[in-house]
Amino acid sequence: KHAQATRIRVDISNQGSKVALTVSDNGIGFDPLEKHQQYSFGLRGIRERVAYLEGVFDISSAPGQGTTVAVAIPRRAAFSPNNLGMVPPSWLLHEDQEPPQ
Repeated sequence: KHAQATRIRVDISNQGSKVALTVSDNGIGFDPLEKHQQYSFGLRGIRERVAYLEGVFDISSAPGQGTTVAVAIPRRAAFSPNNLGMVPPSWLLHEDQEPPQ
Protein backbone atom coordinates (compact mmCIF):
# COMPACT_ATOMS: atom_id res chain seq x y z
CA LYS A 1 0.00 0.00 0.00
CA HIS A 2 2.57 2.59 1.09
CA ALA A 3 5.11 1.34 -1.46
CA GLN A 4 2.81 1.94 -4.43
CA ALA A 5 4.24 -1.25 -5.92
CA THR A 6 2.85 -2.95 -9.01
CA ARG A 7 4.86 -6.16 -8.47
CA ILE A 8 5.79 -8.08 -5.33
CA ARG A 9 7.92 -11.20 -5.08
CA VAL A 10 7.85 -13.50 -2.05
CA ASP A 11 10.45 -16.25 -1.62
CA ILE A 12 10.50 -18.78 1.22
CA SER A 13 13.37 -21.22 1.43
CA ASN A 14 14.91 -23.82 3.66
CA GLN A 15 18.54 -22.91 4.29
CA GLY A 16 19.72 -25.81 6.42
CA SER A 17 19.25 -24.75 10.02
CA LYS A 18 17.26 -21.63 9.01
CA VAL A 19 14.02 -20.74 7.26
CA ALA A 20 14.41 -17.66 5.07
CA LEU A 21 11.78 -15.24 3.79
CA THR A 22 12.49 -12.49 1.27
CA VAL A 23 9.89 -9.99 0.09
CA SER A 24 10.79 -7.59 -2.73
CA ASP A 25 8.76 -4.94 -4.51
CA ASN A 26 9.16 -2.43 -7.31
CA GLY A 27 7.63 0.39 -5.29
CA ILE A 28 8.80 3.90 -4.56
CA GLY A 29 11.36 2.79 -1.94
CA PHE A 30 12.64 4.93 0.89
CA ASP A 31 15.80 5.77 2.80
CA PRO A 32 16.00 3.17 5.60
CA LEU A 33 18.49 5.36 7.49
CA GLU A 34 16.06 8.25 7.79
CA LYS A 35 15.12 8.32 11.48
CA HIS A 36 11.51 9.50 11.31
CA GLN A 37 10.06 7.30 8.60
CA GLN A 38 6.28 7.72 8.41
CA TYR A 39 5.81 3.97 7.91
CA SER A 40 8.52 2.60 10.18
CA PHE A 41 6.22 1.22 12.90
CA GLY A 42 5.37 -1.91 10.88
CA LEU A 43 9.01 -2.58 10.06
CA ARG A 44 9.95 -2.08 13.71
CA GLY A 45 7.35 -4.70 14.67
CA ILE A 46 8.82 -7.18 12.19
CA ARG A 47 12.33 -6.48 13.49
CA GLU A 48 11.21 -7.09 17.11
CA ARG A 49 9.47 -10.37 16.27
CA VAL A 50 12.49 -11.63 14.34
CA ALA A 51 14.79 -10.68 17.22
CA TYR A 52 12.47 -12.52 19.64
CA LEU A 53 12.93 -15.64 17.50
CA GLU A 54 16.72 -15.11 17.44
CA GLY A 55 16.63 -14.44 13.71
CA VAL A 56 18.21 -11.97 11.33
CA PHE A 57 16.37 -9.04 9.71
CA ASP A 58 17.69 -6.97 6.82
CA ILE A 59 16.09 -4.25 4.74
CA SER A 60 17.42 -2.81 1.51
CA SER A 61 15.76 0.20 -0.09
CA ALA A 62 16.40 3.57 -1.70
CA PRO A 63 14.07 6.26 -3.03
CA GLY A 64 12.83 5.18 -6.47
CA GLN A 65 14.45 1.72 -6.19
CA GLY A 66 11.89 -0.49 -4.46
CA THR A 67 12.40 -2.41 -1.23
CA THR A 68 13.63 -5.84 -0.19
CA VAL A 69 13.01 -7.23 3.29
CA ALA A 70 14.91 -10.40 4.22
CA VAL A 71 14.32 -12.50 7.33
CA ALA A 72 16.07 -15.68 8.44
CA ILE A 73 14.81 -17.56 11.49
CA PRO A 74 16.35 -20.66 13.08
CA ARG A 75 14.25 -23.73 12.24
CA ARG A 76 14.04 -24.63 15.92
CA ALA A 77 12.31 -21.29 16.61
CA ALA A 78 10.19 -21.28 13.45
CA PHE A 79 8.62 -24.62 14.24
CA SER A 80 8.62 -24.53 18.03
CA PRO A 81 5.15 -25.11 19.55
CA ASN A 82 5.92 -22.22 21.92
CA ASN A 83 6.19 -19.78 19.01
CA LEU A 84 3.20 -20.85 16.93
CA GLY A 85 1.00 -18.38 18.81
CA MET A 86 3.79 -15.79 18.91
CA VAL A 87 3.15 -14.73 22.50
CA PRO A 88 5.22 -11.57 22.76
CA PRO A 89 7.72 -11.09 25.57
CA SER A 90 6.44 -8.95 28.43
CA TRP A 91 8.40 -5.88 27.31
CA LEU A 92 6.24 -5.75 24.15
CA LEU A 93 2.98 -5.64 26.09
CA HIS A 94 1.33 -2.49 27.34
CA GLU A 95 0.95 -2.23 31.10
CA ASP A 96 -2.81 -2.91 30.93
CA GLN A 97 -2.49 -5.87 28.54
CA GLU A 98 -2.39 -9.54 29.43
CA PRO A 99 -0.54 -12.00 27.19
CA PRO A 100 -2.78 -14.18 25.02
CA GLN A 101 -3.58 -17.65 26.38
